[in-house]
Amino acid sequence: YEMSMVTGVQTCALPIFETGRCSAEGQCATDDECPMDEICDGGMCVFSGLTDDGSGGPCSLPAIYFAFDSDKITPQSTAALEEAASCFSENVAGGKKVWLEAHADNVGTEEYNILLTERRGQSVRNFMTTLGVAGEGMQVISKGMLEAAGTDEASRAKDRRVAFIWE
Repeated sequence: YEMSMVTGVQTCALPIFETGRCSAEGQCATDDECPMDEICDGGMCVFSGLTDDGSGGPCSLPAIYFAFDSDKITPQSTAALEEAASCFSENVAGGKKVWLEAHADNVGTEEYNILLTERRGQSVRNFMTTLGVAGEGMQVISKGMLEAAGTDEASRAKDRRVAFIWE
């Protein structure tokens, strides 16, 4: 780390692309400094314990799906999100957190798919915010093609999604 004498803020001395995080192994200040499936808890990166049982959590919406190479929410997904918005809003206001776990299929480069899934997650987060869900209760996890299982168009279509995982 390097400490600025003017601001007193620590900055990363290691390039993020080499280590995947700014802080020393396992140490963190925010969730963003931890690997994908970990959260920052008391200054340490720990497994989040989040699991997707496929039920869609308290709002019964397990995921929405996207067209190939797109971050645009489809009309069908728009309707599903609008229908679930009040449930999301009530649960987030009640202290629950929802992880918007964004996925891509296995077509394209890893780098491109990470950026695509970030855009997908943010488009869902932004849309839900316009429907009254508090933004601080939703966090995007960009998985890229990490969990892609598709081998043909029909199965790849299932990989292009944002899944809702409740904490």
